[in-house]
Amino acid sequence: MSNRINFQPVATLLVTSAIIISCINVDKSVGENLIPSDYDLKVATASVEIPLQMKMSDSLQSLFPNYLMVGEYNDPDFGRTSCGTAFQMIPTVTENDFGDNPEPVYLRMEVAVDKTVFLNKGEGSIPQNIYLYALKKDIDSTTLFNNSLSRDDYDITPLNIGSTVYTGGDSINIEIKLDYARQLLSATKEERDSVSFFVKRFKGFFFSTDPVPSSISGGRFNMIDPSSVYMEMKYRHVSATDGIDKDSVLLYYISTSECFYTNIFSHSSKFLETNDPQGKILLEGMGGIKPFIDFKDVRQVFLTWANQNNLDLNKVLIAKAELILPYEFPNNYTIMDQYPSSIYLAYKKYSDTYNSTIYYPVNDIYTVGAGTLNRSQYCYSMDISTFFQHALNNTLSDEKWQIWINPITQLTNSYTGAVSYYVDNQIYCKATLNGPKSTRKPRIEITYTVLP
Repeated sequence: MSNRINFQPVATLLVTSAIIISCINVDKSVGENLIPSDYDLKVATASVEIPLQMKMSDSLQSLFPNYLMVGEYNDPDFGRTSCGTAFQMIPTVTENDFGDNPEPVYLRMEVAVDKTVFLNKGEGSIPQNIYLYALKKDIDSTTLFNNSLSRDDYDITPLNIGSTVYTGGDSINIEIKLDYARQLLSATKEERDSVSFFVKRFKGFFFSTDPVPSSISGGRFNMIDPSSVYMEMKYRHVSATDGIDKDSVLLYYISTSECFYTNIFSHSSKFLETNDPQGKILLEGMGGIKPFIDFKDVRQVFLTWANQNNLDLNKVLIAKAELILPYEFPNNYTIMDQYPSSIYLAYKKYSDTYNSTIYYPVNDIYTVGAGTLNRSQYCYSMDISTFFQHALNNTLSDEKWQIWINPITQLTNSYTGAVSYYVDNQIYCKATLNGPKSTRKPRIEITYTVLP
């Protein structure tokens, strides 16, 4: 007799069990009444209009700029904006012996222009007179800030031989007076061998241009890579003891690691400052007029909103807060090219290191990125969630209540890939945004819940 396992009863049992189990109703509401109603969190949204002002971004830093900038611009809304640049130069070879009674043959500066900046088509080739002056004031880490140099800090008379006219090409070539070349040839051995001693005596140079006549709109800013600026001096080298009588060439350059250089901005738009703007808000590049938000005022607006909705503002938990700055699309679509591509909140704080005020982007930018221009919705939008939660909780540090809306630039570390964000003080831009009296007003849109 063979032993067999009969699977039929087992299968029947399993099917029967499944049928019985599937017929059991589960009451999913059991226990729901045990949760207090004030612990039942609900997500809601709100859009609240906010007050804006217009203020100058004073003392805008120009510490170690990416570019040297020189130029002028006259705008019908902002008035005149000018930019000059101060920089140090040092010899490429320090151990030079000029021989007996060296005499210069020529001294010239060669400047490669990396790019030009202007607002309207046709301004890229306008003629500009370029002037080179000798600095009379030392520039160091304590003077590398907006308006830290005045007209008294460089010579009255330009070093140019004749006029230097630049029309927007690839380079600027300046012939320099031989009197200055003779000063360079009088450098002592100690000055030639030491960068610090050399720049102590030969403090550097200042670039500027002619002002744009007030009756003319337009202009141009010229962007110069510091590493592309060279000065060449040819001199007659005589050494009676060695029987040498020949021409020699010496080069000077801007060392990006050893030389200081800075841009000096001057704006005429301060008259636009107002605590109560009407139909429009203006954003100007560099150190000009900017949208300004006092977040103490914004918090007061949200306190009113919370009271109207029977909410405790201290219990409002922000999931997302988005600052919306609308604009109206211009009749001439090319004007949109004047708008900065990225903007964000920035605050200013005094730096003991540099003895000056520095502008910093709010830290949220490292999590969410800069605000962007939304051309389909006709607005700038920026995520300010964490910052805004601190504003509602009244936990912002003192300096962060006062906020400027600034153009932003970012740099990526080629080794680590880490991204750093900075206030972009080298972009000349113009944006016309809607003000608090416009139909589409500046606002903050929030997604939130209320904690028990």
